[in-house]
Amino acid sequence: MNYKAKPRLTFSEALKCAYKKGFDDNRHRVRRSEYWWNMLALLIYLLVFAAIYFLVEDVLKWRVLGRVWNVIFGIFSIIPCGIWVMESYGRLHDTNHRDTWLHGFFLPCVVMLIYNVMSVGSGYSATQNTIVYSLLGAVAAIFGVICLVFCLKDSDKGENDYGASPKYEATDD
Repeated sequence: MNYKAKPRLTFSEALKCAYKKGFDDNRHRVRRSEYWWNMLALLIYLLVFAAIYFLVEDVLKWRVLGRVWNVIFGIFSIIPCGIWVMESYGRLHDTNHRDTWLHGFFLPCVVMLIYNVMSVGSGYSATQNTIVYSLLGAVAAIFGVICLVFCLKDSDKGENDYGASPKYEATDD
């Protein structure tokens, strides 16, 4: 059977597609163009937040934000970061890979956060902390690179375990 690729999504089409579907459980596959346009949007979003923080803290010398800024940033980052996670799952599914590969990236990050909270005032030495953070960071980096390689691959033509291809259409040619 022959397959014909649909045109690439534009930046606005990719954002509309991702935010329209949001956290929908029925979303199984994400095209490469949609994924990377949304990664660009997330990068722009994070750079704007960083620029605002720099402007307020360093240029205007308003030292009032501190922890308040972290809370504001956390609240306003829930949806974009959640969309990133869903896009990543969909991208792995589009290349016919299980989403557990992404769990291998997230789990060490969560463990690092928990360890960080628990180690405050616990008397762990700097060497112990360095070893724990290094090992967890290495595991997260390895899985992150694996997921990146999977996300760079082209879509599976036709249907796979996660549904029909959003990129390719079957033709009778």
